[in-house]
Order: sequence, then structure tokens, then C-alpha cells
Amino acid sequence: MIYALYSDIHNDRDGWRRLSRHQAFLTADRRICLGDVINAHMPEEAIKFYRQVAKASDAVVLGNHEAIFTGKCDIATFHPRLSQKLSQAKTWLTATEPQLVKEFARLPQRINLGEEVVATHGSFSADNPWRHIRYIEDVADEAAHTSARIAFLGHGHIPFIAYKKEGYWFYDRQVYRKPFLLDSDTPYIINIGSVLGSREMRWHEKTFVAYNDEIPCVTFYELTGYKEK
Repeated sequence: MIYALYSDIHNDRDGWRRLSRHQAFLTADRRICLGDVINAHMPEEAIKFYRQVAKASDAVVLGNHEAIFTGKCDIATFHPRLSQKLSQAKTWLTATEPQLVKEFARLPQRINLGEEVVATHGSFSADNPWRHIRYIEDVADEAAHTSARIAFLGHGHIPFIAYKKEGYWFYDRQVYRKPFLLDSDTPYIINIGSVLGSREMRWHEKTFVAYNDEIPCVTFYELTGYKEK
């Protein structure tokens, strides 16, 4: 089975248009969004956009921007300058679209993609599920929070593959080597990047991943320069 895995769209209509028309997205057997479909502080824009993405997806995992409205993510975890906007957005959406808030509350925080494969939005840590896993320093600690051999993440907006060999974790940002074959006995932590693009000034790629569980392999696709046929 081939999974299209994508995350952190954040109301980016251009990124979503590029993704939804990409051949690898259209030909996938299952399409899984790893959360943050919306920008929580812009709820008016989020309503129709979330439903559009959810309709095109086989499953959506809870992101912190959706979790704000369900009480599963504290506003204090966001940048202080957004606190007032987020508080107002939560009040407005709860009163205006209570059904959508209920939909958010039903979203799973993780999804199994096989016996040894799991995906979540931010982290598998029960104490801090919304922390960012971006760099090699984050990987070893994150591995302690999941027993899955292959773990997919979003949230960090920086695509990478980390793998463990002979007791050491290695980190690869040069992910556009198609496909990246996965060994049968190697642990992996894979950040699929972001449809919105990176918040880091050094990297701007809009990305998503195709995961083939039969080969098995992972292929990263960059949407930034993608041209529709």
C-alpha cells in the first residue's frame, strides 16, 4: 500500500492546490494528514478549508492548531503575541461552529500504518505531545517515547530522515533521493516537513511524503517547484 503523508498546511491554499493535484497524491492508496490543517488564530478562514482537506483525506491526525479548540493544547504553548487572538478565536469558533469543534475533538493523536509503523503530529511524548522534533539532538530522546520501528512526524516544518545504526542515530536532510529504501531491522524517525513550507529562513521547501509499505521506501516530494501537467 502507498500512503501520501502530509502535514502543516496552515490554510495555505496554494500549497494545498499543488498537493491535491500532484500525481503522487492522486495515485496514493490512502491519504493521511498529520494535523495543523488550519491556523488557529484565523478561524473564519479555517472552516471551509478544513472541511475541504478532510474530505480529500482518508484520515486526519490532531494537530496543535486544532487541539487549541478541544482543550488538548494550552494556548500558553504558542507565542505570547498570539495569546489574545487564540483566546478570541476559541470563543468565536466554539460559539459559531460547535460541530466543527466536536470534529476536532474526535481526531486521533496518532495513527497506525502497520505493525511497526505509527504517525503523529508532533511527538509521542505523553507529557509534551506538541514539542518540535527538528534536529539530531531531538531524535534520540523522541525514540524513547515510541516502540514503533518507523515513526512519522510533522509539526517541525523541516523534512528529515533519522535512522539508528550500531547504537548511534544519524540524521539526513538530503532527503530528495528518490526513493529512500528502508531496511527491515533499522529504526527510523521521519519528519515529513510541511505543505506550508519551513518557518526557518534557511529552508523554504513545501513537502510531503509517499510511503510504500511493500518495498518499503519513503519518497519526499517538494511542492515549491512542482508544475502541474
